[in-house]
Amino acid sequence: MLNDDSDAETLHAVSVPFLEAMGVLCCIWQLCNTLSYQQVEGSYDASYEQNIKAMVAFYGAYRLPSAMAALKVVENAGLGLSEYEF
Repeated sequence: MLNDDSDAETLHAVSVPFLEAMGVLCCIWQLCNTLSYQQVEGSYDASYEQNIKAMVAFYGAYRLPSAMAALKVVENAGLGLSEYEF
């Protein structure tokens, strides 16, 4: 991936948005995984399940759009950096 200095600059520019998006996506994935595991094991706690579902809904409504925007930054990062002189 790092063919020259411009690739290194692009990689550096997208590192923070990439890590932000990965953090949000991994959090949602783990919440869903926890909920699924609880249902498969049959250990049913209604308030715990309700709280996990509420957290997934919150992350889906509030944090997921910002993660998608961060991934767009990663996708399009090279557009302006290739012409910018550091």
